[in-house]
Amino acid sequence: MRKLLLGICVLSMGSLSWAQSAPPLASAQSFAVLGATTVTNTGPSIITGDLGVSPPGVSATGFSLTNHIVVGPGGGVTAGSGVVTGTIFVGDPVSLLAHADASKAYAALLAQTCNPANNLSGRDLGGLTLAPGVYCFNSSAQLTGQLTLNGNGVYIFQIGSTLTTGSKSSVVLANGALAGNVFWQVGSSSTLGTGTAFAGNLIAFTSDTVTTGVSVAGRVFALGGAVTLDPTTSQLWCPPRVVAAAVAVTMTMMLATTTTMLMTRTMMARTMTITTRTKIMKTKTSKDDYDKDGNSN
Repeated sequence: MRKLLLGICVLSMGSLSWAQSAPPLASAQSFAVLGATTVTNTGPSIITGDLGVSPPGVSATGFSLTNHIVVGPGGGVTAGSGVVTGTIFVGDPVSLLAHADASKAYAALLAQTCNPANNLSGRDLGGLTLAPGVYCFNSSAQLTGQLTLNGNGVYIFQIGSTLTTGSKSSVVLANGALAGNVFWQVGSSSTLGTGTAFAGNLIAFTSDTVTTGVSVAGRVFALGGAVTLDPTTSQLWCPPRVVAAAVAVTMTMMLATTTTMLMTRTMMARTMTITTRTKIMKTKTSKDDYDKDGNSN
């Protein structure tokens, strides 16, 4: 049995890219897989993160019943060998909220401006090296071979209809590019071909199919249909969003610098106080050296 490693997260066009921003995933942040009708798995999959099926979907198929499971009215999980390190939410308020937040993220991605120079319609993503930016396809997108994402920043791919990857295709992250900052907005459905090494947050309007031998670092969301994992062994993980972390580090450094400045000013104030006291003492001593008749003591 071939293994499916599912880890859900030059032609340089960076100078032509317009400003882009990563949408907040909010409550969907902890989910590695999120489906609308069902999530189906056949194989000893390992998913690091939460798995959800949003109402009206009420079933997840192919997962161990020893997983932590939360189900809503009529919801259920059919036994299988899939393991989820987080929680399986089926037809409950948590999965419903995650679906709503994922839908908001989808809309935010769709609303971002794509520079006409970055319209890749009719071109294969294979063989390209891209800088951070917004890239768009009027209809379908194809990846055959290797796509390199070069540099730290946000990458957004707006795809009008389907996304399909060829066998053994790959998305390579280079020079600081991170899976958590890569977003794929797919207008209908996605199919990741056999042996593909994929990266990023994949949000399809309809459904997602992950085939044999695929490795995905990121998330796989289907807003209107099913997420299907082929009969393989899969491992899935949710990459962290590093943009917020970078801001936090910067703020921490600024606070540390401010604290140091305040400490320095306090020490200077104390030094000035000690110097003033010394001068006063010297003045008093000088006066005390003479008697009331003005004679030196």
